[in-house]
This record gives sequence, structure tokens and C-alpha cells, in this order.
Amino acid sequence: GNSAVQQFTRVGRAAMVGGMCGVVRDVIPFGIAHGNRSILQGLNLIGLRRKNIPNKEIMTLSDAYKEIFKNENLTVNLDNLSSELKNSELVKDVVKFLTQDKKRPICSPFSK
Repeated sequence: GNSAVQQFTRVGRAAMVGGMCGVVRDVIPFGIAHGNRSILQGLNLIGLRRKNIPNKEIMTLSDAYKEIFKNENLTVNLDNLSSELKNSELVKDVVKFLTQDKKRPICSPFSK
């Protein structure tokens, strides 16, 4: 919907970018980016359900999302994830995405 993604910016799988959004930071897998300069709004729950992901896995991903973005220090938050959350395949995708390219800024709820 007339959105623009800056060159070399990564958009994770099953992520959703809102209409008229300018994406200048990497968007995590299963995330929703919206706004003038892409702020992370949450998880793409409808997309996950359409992919027939079980509710238990979606809840685990939601819990991990809350832990990862509970404050602006993503590195510490990732280190503090419980082993139960880290064992989920969906959470592994998000963690891998976040740790794979540390040069790029990450779209987060705190983005300005």
C-alpha cells in the first residue's frame, strides 16, 4: 500500500508493513511496522493464524516479544530469555534475525 523500504533494510518473514509507511529499520519476522518512520506495533497475529500456527506457539512468541522489547536494551533482553521461550521455532527465527546483522537498526516499539 504505497510503502517504501530503504535500501538494504531487512523485512522478516510473515512481517507486515502498514500502508504509506517508510521503513528505515529492520522489521522482525512476524512483526507489524506502521507509521511514518516505521514503529513496531506488535505481532502479525492474523498472519500467524492464517499460516495455521498453533495458538500455543503464538502465545509463546507473544511472551518472547514482550520480554525482548520490555525495554530498549535488546542485547540484555535476548540474553535473559528463558530456555522455554528459546526452544520455540518462531522465537528462534526472531532471535536469529536480531543477532544476525548487528550493524542495522531494528524497528522497535521505542523507535522514534
